[in-house]
Amino acid sequence: MKGEGSLQGWSKFKKSLDDLMKEELKAKGIEFRPWQHRDLRRTARTIMARASVPSDIAEHAMGHKPPKIKRTYDRYEYLREKQHAFKRLADHIDMIVNGQSTYAGKVVPFAQPVTGS
Repeated sequence: MKGEGSLQGWSKFKKSLDDLMKEELKAKGIEFRPWQHRDLRRTARTIMARASVPSDIAEHAMGHKPPKIKRTYDRYEYLREKQHAFKRLADHIDMIVNGQSTYAGKVVPFAQPVTGS
């Protein structure tokens, strides 16, 4: 079901993405720098901070557990707030990709779609 469970087939998708990135970047004379999936989490958390998502909400959105005393007394799931955080993240990424941020000119578009095959 959509939105349930963990992402499956990550290593296959990542290899396909890495191969495509290497090809695209090499064609443009840009060095490919290896990365790991946690780099995406760190980037997402950093963008949430830049997008003015409150730190405690961003931590919830990242799936980080709050300190035990807070977990004991605060049972609220923050669903609306996490949705807002992810919307802010998506909007900020959209601004980066479409050249409306300080990263204008640094985004390398793919000539072909990325698939997990």
